[in-house]
Amino acid sequence: MNPFVKRAEPLEPAADPVEPMDLALEQAVIEPTFDPGQWEESRSEARGSLEQLLLNVAVLILVGALSLRAQRWIWRRIARRSRAAAGRR
Repeated sequence: MNPFVKRAEPLEPAADPVEPMDLALEQAVIEPTFDPGQWEESRSEARGSLEQLLLNVAVLILVGALSLRAQRWIWRRIARRSRAAAGRR
């Protein structure tokens, strides 16, 4: 990169301009449909995703609590050993 601004070259006009499609024509009408099966499937997927999320959060909380408890046990053990070693001197 450099500090100088470089502009793009302007494009040449199209040699054969094309008219845009008119989507308001009766030929292009698409009727929306509702598929209850697809709707129910998406709801069940959402429900399954929510259950997975809740399970993951619960496991993270459990692992965090166990980790903190293990750390507390280890540090208490280290503190007891250091107090016992200091008492012997």
